[in-house]
Amino acid sequence: MDFDSKTYNKAKFISLFIGFTRIEEIDSFFNRRFQKWLFQNSHIVNRYNVDQNNNFIFEFDAKGYIINAEFSRATRDGIPLDLKDFIQHELIMISHFDLRLLDLHQQKRIEYYRNYLAIITEQPPKSNELVESTELYPPHNPNLWNIMCYKLFMYLHSEYYTKSKRELTNIWFYLNENSGEKYTLNATKDQYREFILKEYSISITNFDKASIKWSRESNKLDEFRINFEKTRI
Repeated sequence: MDFDSKTYNKAKFISLFIGFTRIEEIDSFFNRRFQKWLFQNSHIVNRYNVDQNNNFIFEFDAKGYIINAEFSRATRDGIPLDLKDFIQHELIMISHFDLRLLDLHQQKRIEYYRNYLAIITEQPPKSNELVESTELYPPHNPNLWNIMCYKLFMYLHSEYYTKSKRELTNIWFYLNENSGEKYTLNATKDQYREFILKEYSISITNFDKASIKWSRESNKLDEFRINFEKTRI
């Protein structure tokens, strides 16, 4: 067999399966590839944590979602990019392998991934679960918060907020008290109030901290943050 063909085939295999070491990790592996594909094919992208040389490295949470970038998930014509397009892309990638040039372990991994793709095709995730739902939230505004702070806001808004205006102000107080390098809140009270009014049509008139109940609410928000960091980072 041609040595260069074997080397090329092996290099393609390694490139495809970066990050996949155990079958228990197949879901997060698949979602990382899906999210990267969405990013690379979206017409509109915003990257965060780019270094001084303009280098960008993807950062993922435990489930495989990109946490340092946002993207439109649509072509330049506004046509949505969907799961079936990505699966077709992966199947084409797999079809290019010459299995004769791979060892048994590599052949079995390709077979396992092909079967996994078939299962996803036949039984796609309900409500397209592999696409992180951000439709309820506006694009990240770095003038208000860094990307991690905004991710935490979205999580608290989804899990802690139960339609009480007090809970919305509690979220700001919590983010403000915990603002730092990881979660950076830039929004003042007035800017946050304007953001909530513009995006959710909710007018906040009383922005005082509930001093008597704040300790309890702060502890509750701490628990939500800890869960966020366990499940989303």
